[in-house]
Amino acid sequence: MKPWNAIHKTSLPSTQSYLKSHWQALPDRTYVLAEEQTAGQGREQHTWFSETGGLYFSMLLKPDTAIAYLPWRLWLSNLEVLEFFSKKSLQLKAPNDILYNGDKLSGTLIDGSIQGNEINFYILGVGINISNRFPENLKACHLKSLLGTTPDKHEVLTHWLDTFDHALNLKPQDWMRKVLHPHLQRSVQMGYNNPCWINLEEYWNAR
Repeated sequence: MKPWNAIHKTSLPSTQSYLKSHWQALPDRTYVLAEEQTAGQGREQHTWFSETGGLYFSMLLKPDTAIAYLPWRLWLSNLEVLEFFSKKSLQLKAPNDILYNGDKLSGTLIDGSIQGNEINFYILGVGINISNRFPENLKACHLKSLLGTTPDKHEVLTHWLDTFDHALNLKPQDWMRKVLHPHLQRSVQMGYNNPCWINLEEYWNAR
């Protein structure tokens, strides 16, 4: 795959909104990372608390054709990376959260623009609690609390992009066999027969 084009910012309202505003001028496989977000975006207009210390980035993809199972590839790549660094068994909460003992460790977000069969862009957002603070009433945790030490954010990002590239390279059937099926029963909800699981692809495509 082509290398990633990197944009690093000290502070942004949102890495997701930055790419939405600049996608036409930016090349495929651009990611923007911010040390903090002042108006971080979560799912359904929720706020993602984004103080310095976390890993916040969004990626721009401009594929020629639709990417099968893209929401799943994003979500489960995130799970694999976080389990690698945390050395813990984590849980999935559909459609986009990763938890440890019920506390939110990370979330993902997808925006897209599709006109007929033509894909203008996918914008994929990732927020990972590394050592950042969050409100005491928020059920959340970070990698530092799981490890007792703070992992290097650059190492986490590099491993994350490599893991995601590997997922994108796999043919749909191979990806389902190697990645999707082994994780199908990791949900903290009703299990993989829950509509949140079955309709995950439709959920994101309808946004």
